[in-house]
Amino acid sequence: MKLIILGDLQLVSPEEPMEELRIKRRHFADAWPSFQDIVTKVRAEAPDLVVCVGDLVDWYSETNRDFAVELMGQLNVRWEATPGNHDFSMYEWNEEKQNYDDWKNGERWLEADKGWKEAGVNLDNRVIDTGATRLILMNSAFSDILPGTREWLAEAVDSDRANILITHVPIDIPPVRDYIASIDPRRKIGDYLHSHVPELYEESIKGKVRDVYTGHLHLPGAVTVEGTHMHLLSLSIVSQIKYYPGMGTMEIIHVK
Repeated sequence: MKLIILGDLQLVSPEEPMEELRIKRRHFADAWPSFQDIVTKVRAEAPDLVVCVGDLVDWYSETNRDFAVELMGQLNVRWEATPGNHDFSMYEWNEEKQNYDDWKNGERWLEADKGWKEAGVNLDNRVIDTGATRLILMNSAFSDILPGTREWLAEAVDSDRANILITHVPIDIPPVRDYIASIDPRRKIGDYLHSHVPELYEESIKGKVRDVYTGHLHLPGAVTVEGTHMHLLSLSIVSQIKYYPGMGTMEIIHVK
């Protein structure tokens, strides 16, 4: 089975009505045409499955959601995703501040989750078995996990299969922290790792999971720890105006 894993997409529809926000987030809003490069490459590879590590959109709205679903449909292949923080982030106009406020706290993100499901996109924790390999898609959108996820992950890991964990936020272990600091020491590490559940690696990944694919950082890298390969994926779309001079990340792997 051929599997393609995409990094963050951060798609913004050109029809998104919040024009001021589109301008503010122009570095992503103007990047979506490069998705056609992904379409060309994916179709040429003819994979059996495509998985995105999250941040399909730069913020959730029905317009951005439908745009992302439309573009992903152009791949002409089954696709799945694990959610990123931007997939659940929503904006609303604050008349007092004369600005758009971002909100994703409490339970309000569930409105976005419901919207994705209405569009046929499942962002729940789940497993996909491909013979001798198990793909484990885990929600880590807010650098945390939902209640019950620790128990679910412990059961999801299958000792009889090669386990591949696909989640948005990188695993919080010292070698990953050191790698990030070596590339970008200005990063607030706690915002870019599973800082709320540092025990996750020891409990369910160490010696049990062969590969972990993550995004969120927008920088590529690879860290191997005690036999587990941590793949840090960069953006899979690139701005035609600023940032990112080359094509983003698209990992192609074969699983049994």
